[in-house]
Amino acid sequence: MAIDFSTFNNIIDGDRRSAKHFYYGIDPSTEERLWDVPVATEADVEDAVNAAQRAFSSWSHVAFEDRCNLVKKYAEAFLSHEKEMMYLLQRETGKPRRGGNDAAIVCPDVDMKVTAPAVVLAAFKNSGQICVASKRIYVHQSIYKAFLAEMVSFTKGLKVGNPLVADVDIGPIQNSMQYVKVQSFFADCKENGYRIATDAHPRILNDSTGRKGYFITPTIIDNPPNRSKLVTEEQFGPIIPVQPWSEESEVIARTNDTNMGLGACIWSRDMEMAERIAIQLQVGSVYINSPLRPDWRVYFSGHKESGVGGERGLQGLLSYCNAQAVHIYK
Repeated sequence: MAIDFSTFNNIIDGDRRSAKHFYYGIDPSTEERLWDVPVATEADVEDAVNAAQRAFSSWSHVAFEDRCNLVKKYAEAFLSHEKEMMYLLQRETGKPRRGGNDAAIVCPDVDMKVTAPAVVLAAFKNSGQICVASKRIYVHQSIYKAFLAEMVSFTKGLKVGNPLVADVDIGPIQNSMQYVKVQSFFADCKENGYRIATDAHPRILNDSTGRKGYFITPTIIDNPPNRSKLVTEEQFGPIIPVQPWSEESEVIARTNDTNMGLGACIWSRDMEMAERIAIQLQVGSVYINSPLRPDWRVYFSGHKESGVGGERGLQGLLSYCNAQAVHIYK
């Protein structure tokens, strides 16, 4: 069946339903209006809930294997339109989904040529608009200057632009509200005289060039204070602080000095040291020698204020279940 990917409906009880009123998003690359999306009414919601309740009475009795097969068929149908779905996501660009302010700890024994680009991409992928993106970078003081230089060199080679263009590395900020918030971090750094390692004059592109779109060049701030806005608040954009550390206990304390605790990554060849640090971090997930990339087989959750509950893995699947205990006495 042909699907029109420019016209959208609410699906209620298996039927398409439009509305009297519509909402639309903004393409952050062009600031152009996107597609009309119907706004559901209270009656629409009631109908949807009633339909779901009717469906559950039969769906709940379907065997587990049969349900798995049906879900697989749904996945296959979805993937048959992978290019169209990708286009929609690229036009919207970014899904701000759980808070993290995640830290990356770089140990003194790393291969800088390999690790620096990986750390940069872990921070700036999707313009930093990922809950598990590295938001604070701690580099051991013995390699700090050299590692920072490698980060800067790689960052300057990243191309910023419309994600529909093949060779673009960094897209725009997803919406105007977040765009304004990210600019506040630049303003604070400028006001306090923090050193910008990547460029003396980082470009907020639609201000400096006159072109539309919520574009900001990736920017690295060299060793701002521990209590600075950029270190203590999650920026969710392409500007990151890089700071030196010397003692394990110190970097562990600084990593944990936040009300968030989603994830962290540790870069080191010394697995014993990396694991020793990992188990002392107050976060839900720790990745060693890898950016944070949740695995569907492993439970994914946060500590502190980084969300309630979790998903993925067996424990995540169980959160969708209603447990029932049947007690039989003879």
